[in-house]
Amino acid sequence: MIVATGADLFDAAGTAATLAAVRDRRPLVLSLTNTVVANLTANMLLAIGASPVMLEDEGEAVELAARADALVINLGTLNNASARAMEGAANTARHAGRPWVLDPVGAGVLGFRTAFAQRLLALRPTAIKGNASEVAALAGAGTSGHGVDSVAQPHEALGPARRLATLTGAIVAVTGPVDLVTDGARVVEVRNGHPLMGRITGMGCSAAALMSACLAVTEDSRPARLAALAHALVLLEVSAELAVARGISGPASLQAGLIDALSTLDEGAILASARFGLSPRLGLDPTLCLVADSAIIKGRTLAELVAAAVAGGATMVQLRDKRDDARRFVEDARHLHELLVPLGIPLVINDRVDIAAAVGAEGIHLGQSDLPPADARRILGDGAIIGMSVTNEAEAAAVDPAIVDYLGVGPVFATATKSDAAAPLGAAGVAAIRARAPSLPLMAIGGLNAETLPALLDTVPIDGIAVVSALCTASDPQAVAAQLRALAEGRRRAT
Repeated sequence: MIVATGADLFDAAGTAATLAAVRDRRPLVLSLTNTVVANLTANMLLAIGASPVMLEDEGEAVELAARADALVINLGTLNNASARAMEGAANTARHAGRPWVLDPVGAGVLGFRTAFAQRLLALRPTAIKGNASEVAALAGAGTSGHGVDSVAQPHEALGPARRLATLTGAIVAVTGPVDLVTDGARVVEVRNGHPLMGRITGMGCSAAALMSACLAVTEDSRPARLAALAHALVLLEVSAELAVARGISGPASLQAGLIDALSTLDEGAILASARFGLSPRLGLDPTLCLVADSAIIKGRTLAELVAAAVAGGATMVQLRDKRDDARRFVEDARHLHELLVPLGIPLVINDRVDIAAAVGAEGIHLGQSDLPPADARRILGDGAIIGMSVTNEAEAAAVDPAIVDYLGVGPVFATATKSDAAAPLGAAGVAAIRARAPSLPLMAIGGLNAETLPALLDTVPIDGIAVVSALCTASDPQAVAAQLRALAEGRRRAT
C-alpha cells in the first residue's frame, strides 16, 4: 500500500491514511542511531507499526541498507566507527533508491559532527530533520547551539531550511514549538505537541525514525514526501497530547504513555486532534518574481505580460504602479488577481497596503519609507506575504524575521527603472546583506538579465530574483522568463 498524492495529503485524513499504510505494510526500517535513544527509537517504530532493525556494524549496515524499506541516521553519539557505517549505509540506500532520513544532532556545535553531516549531504538524503540551530548550521547560516539543544526558533531557520531543501533536494523539517516542513517552496506548519516533550531525551530522534517509516510507504514525489514528514510529526505529537490527557505524573510517565498512545492511535483521534497544513504566507516560491510595471510595458497589455511570464516560469508577480490613480491601480490589481488565483501564483502589491487589502492580494512589498511591516501585518493578517526592500546591511539587520517573509535586495546592478534607486550593490554588497540576514529568503533585484545574472549567482547564495525591464520590455516575455528561471534554478542547485 503506497500513499498517493491527492487533495487530502495535507489534512488529517491524509495523516490517517499514512498511518494505515505503515501498519498494513510494516516497513523494515534500518536505524543507525545514538546509544542514548536506541531503545526508545525501536519502541516508537514498533508502536507506529514498522519493523525496526538497530545495527552498529559497518558491514551489516551496508548489507541491510540495500534491502530495508527505509534508513534513518542519527548523529547523537557519533564516533569514527559509526561514521563509517552511516556513510556506507547512506550510500547504499541512495543507490538502491531507498528513502533515508538524516538527523544531524549537534551540527554546528562540534567540528567533527558538523563536517560529517555536511559530507552526508552529498549522498542526497530524502529528508533532513533538525532543530533550528542544526538546520541553520547545515545551511551555512549559523554555528550556535546549546549542546544538542537549539538556541533559535523554527521561524528563524525557515530561510536556511528552504535553501537547504533546494540545494540538496531533501525535504527539511525544523522542529520546535511549531514545526516547519519545507520542500524549498511550500511550507507546512505542525502545531500539535505538548511542552513536556521537550523534557524527554529522544523526542526529535523519535520524530526522525517515524519520518523514515512514513516515507517507506509514500509515493516518490516531493508533495507526497513533504506530507509524509508532516504526518510523522502529527502522529508523534497527537500521541503525546493523548498521553497527557489520559493522565501522567511527569516526563518519565509521558514517555511510556506516548508509546502506548501511538500504538493505539486511530483515525478518529487523528481527525479530532491534528493541527497542521500548508502555510498560506510561507508557501512562497521566490525563484522568479515578475515586477509588472505598466509604465514600461511594451507591445502588450498588463494581463498579457503576466500570462506570458507565468507560462514561462515566473513563480510570483509583484504589481508596481507609481501613477497617482488609485482607482486604476485597484482595477489592474483585481484583474491580475483573478488571472493568477487559478494558476496558484501569488500576487504581491508594491507599497499600497490599502490596495492589497481591497483586492485580496496574497501580499505586499514595502519600501523603507512605506508603512512599517508590523502595521501591515496587523492590517493584512497572519496569512499575508510581506516583503521588504533593503539597500544596505543596516536596513537588513533591522528587519524582524517574525514579521517579514522575504527581502528584496538591490539594486544589484545599475537600473533605469527607478529614478530614486540607490547606488548599485554589486555581488559583494548582496553577499554582505546575506550575511546580516541569513534567516530570510533573499530576492535580488536591479539590472538583472540573462547577461548579468550568472555573475551574481556564481558568487552569492540567493533564493530568487525579481525582474522588471528584462521582462516588461521583452519581445517574448515567456521565453525570457523560461531562460531566467533556468539560470536561477541551475546555478542555485550547483552552488
